[in-house]
Formats: sequence, C-alpha cells, structure tokens
Amino acid sequence: MPEVYIIGEVQGAAGFGRDGLHCDWKVLYDEDFWTATQGLTHGGTHVDASDNFGSAVWNHPIDVAFSCSSLTGWPRLQFEVWYQDMFHRNILAGYGAAFVPMAPGTHELQVPIWRPRRSFVDNLSSYFIEDHPQLERLDCVANGEDRYHLDAESTGYVYLRLNIVTSAFDLGAAVELGSVRAPREQVRDMRCVPVPTFGLSEGVEPLDHAVGTVSRNSIAFS
Repeated sequence: MPEVYIIGEVQGAAGFGRDGLHCDWKVLYDEDFWTATQGLTHGGTHVDASDNFGSAVWNHPIDVAFSCSSLTGWPRLQFEVWYQDMFHRNILAGYGAAFVPMAPGTHELQVPIWRPRRSFVDNLSSYFIEDHPQLERLDCVANGEDRYHLDAESTGYVYLRLNIVTSAFDLGAAVELGSVRAPREQVRDMRCVPVPTFGLSEGVEPLDHAVGTVSRNSIAFS
C-alpha cells in the first residue's frame, strides 16, 4: 500500500509582537482513505520564555507515517498559537493551516497565522482584561470556503521544515506527486501501472529533489 512519511520540525514563529509563545499542532487527513501507521498526529511545543520581541524558537519534531488508498484527503497541518501574559494566562495569538507538500524532498514553509478581529465592545473589554475572540469550531481553520466569511486579522507566521518521503505509489501517481518526470504523452497511460522493482521505466527519470536535494519553497526561518 502507498505510504507517505512526514519528518521535520516546527522551527519557530515571528511577527507576533508578544513573547511567551507556544504552539499546538495537528495533522488533518481523510480517515476514509488515510491511516496513521507510526508517530503522533498532534502535539504541542514548549513555551519560549526568552525575550525575542515577538519571535520564538521551538525546533519541535514532527515524525508521522501514513498509508493511503487515494490522494483524496492529502494531509494538512493545523496550528493554534498562544502567548502567556504577565499572569501566565494563555491568550490566543491565532490560527493557521497549510497543506503538507506533495513532492518528495525537503521543504521550508511559512504559514500565515490569523485570528478573528475584535469588535468595538471586545476592544473596550480587552483594555481591562486582555483577551481575543476564539473560534467555537476549528474545522473552518483549514477550510478556505468557511474562513472566507470571517473578519480576521493577520498576527504573525509559523515556520516549518518538512522532509517528505513517498513509497509504493503507482507510476501515474508518482508523476503527479513530482517523484518522477516523464514525457507528457506517457503520463496519460501511467495510471495503475506498478512502479518497477528495479529502476524506472524507459523515458522516466527521477527528479533531483526525489533523491535528497533540498527544494526551498518559501522564505526560510532564521
């Protein structure tokens, strides 16, 4: 059965204007087609108590493996970022989500974080007791259609480094994922063709990032 390995780390965050940041994360996937076979699909970082002027360094590991029967429901990562006030209360800094890259290799991602915008009454209340509106249901965080209707504000970014490894996909799916490169006229006939045990079919060559070359897909966390 095809397998996907996600190995990496939540490197840190920047742009929040608050210290004492920590992050909860969760891998979302379609349980009808995907099964977690190894590792944890959720977790939380430590609280970065250093004075980094709104940035945090976590280097929190992510190591999870999936088996799947379809590309439908490809895994996504969902984040909740919090900060601690002077009374050590956890205050919401924002939510964010991103698709796990489909192409094998090393990827560096910058995930925008947002939260619901406060109303006039909420602003008055927060002057005395610092607080921010929270979502009753988190299913809209990774759903762009539901999030479109929310009045939100940007708060910062979370940075990831992920290594993606795929195994046992048929040749047509491997081309779609970017594991191999083939002439366009061959792609149409590749669906449901088993991946050769030794080497690749004639006219098919591996991509550089499929054998370990780093592909940087966004701004690196520094």
